[in-house]
Amino acid sequence: MEHKTVPVAPVPGGDIPTRLAEIVNEGSIRLLRSRPEAPEEIIAALLAELGPVIEAGEIWLWCLPDGTAVESTHFWHRDGKPAETVDFKVFDWTLLQLRRWKPVLFSRTAELPAEAAAEKAFWQRRRIEAALLIPVTSHTILTGVIAAGMSRHREWHPAVIREFRLLADLFAWALERKQTEKTLSACRKKLKNSQASFRNVIVNNADGVIVLDRDGVVRFANPAAVHLWGGVGNDLIGTPFGLPLVGEEMTEIEILCGDGRFVVAEMRSVATEWKGEPAQLLSLRDITERKEAERELRRAKAAAEKANQFKSDFLANVSHEFRTPLNAITGVAALLQETALDPDQHEYMEILHASSRLLLSLINDLLDLSKIEAGKLVLEHLRFSVRKVVREVMHMLAMKAAEKHLRFTREVLPEVPEMLWGDSRRLRQILINLINNAIKFTDTGHISVTV
Repeated sequence: MEHKTVPVAPVPGGDIPTRLAEIVNEGSIRLLRSRPEAPEEIIAALLAELGPVIEAGEIWLWCLPDGTAVESTHFWHRDGKPAETVDFKVFDWTLLQLRRWKPVLFSRTAELPAEAAAEKAFWQRRRIEAALLIPVTSHTILTGVIAAGMSRHREWHPAVIREFRLLADLFAWALERKQTEKTLSACRKKLKNSQASFRNVIVNNADGVIVLDRDGVVRFANPAAVHLWGGVGNDLIGTPFGLPLVGEEMTEIEILCGDGRFVVAEMRSVATEWKGEPAQLLSLRDITERKEAERELRRAKAAAEKANQFKSDFLANVSHEFRTPLNAITGVAALLQETALDPDQHEYMEILHASSRLLLSLINDLLDLSKIEAGKLVLEHLRFSVRKVVREVMHMLAMKAAEKHLRFTREVLPEVPEMLWGDSRRLRQILINLINNAIKFTDTGHISVTV
């Protein structure tokens, strides 16, 4: 920090304590009237006035920001010499006294105790014979030192010590006020930046933000809110909101824009303050496109349900039309099996009978599709023979395998029970699908079905 050095000519004669008191009083008034952030010039001038009055060789104001590190903010020398950097941390004895709020004073350097060897060397190097050091404190914490040094023997009058204490208190107040103002200035800057950032967020928010006073009149509206109403600038300010508020719950409202369009918005209202008065803060989000998409989705769903119903009705009608001739084929095949047939004819009739029943089962499966879509499909729980199901499926597909010259075998392991509970019709369909795929993708060799 730049040192303040102000040489002033000595003031001859006069009552020193009285003159000191006048300087302290005048300095107090000048500091009170000064700007809080800039007391340095007045402090430098006060030191320059004090020096000649007490016939000092030099006067210091040392600041100790952390209690030990020295910042020599102000210095006055009778001959105008510059300040000297002081390592106050080595002044252990002096710091100990000052931290106890005791002044350090001596009429001769020889009076300093042995523990003050570093201080004694410092003063002797500067040709100081007598010195007075007064602690500058803030809230009982040592924050600085005001010191006066003289090149000759000097007895320190109690009135002089008292005025120096007052001066130390004055400097402590001025420097603390400066630091407080510095802190306040930083806080004001942060607050200003925070307000600017907050306003920037509100103004550029994609959602509408509106503040209503207790009478429901709009006091603030960001651009997004104005756009919702189809206005510009401050068109909404000062106008009644005109729509009901529902606590803090999210509600949907319809807004009639200036161009005659209707806009759907989600709105939420919370209690707040505006310029010290009760108010309501509204947040609004345009959901017009979302509502239109929901309507389109409902229309598409209704159309899909209608198409599904049409399909179900069609399948029901078609399956009914197929059942009639198939029932006749199945019945005739059953009757023919009861007539006199040779073994080959009997086997063929058995395949015909099984295939017709399977075809009837497939037609029933068409109806199952609509049942699955409606969530109404129910599996049967009946006793059936696995071996019989496998045999019928093998008979039905044997000719298809023979066309590709494939060996076609089956095996039902002994541990498989003769009768099981389940849905034989769907098991039969699964086997048909699996075996059909096996025949389709097998060119040579054999196909074996093992259960």
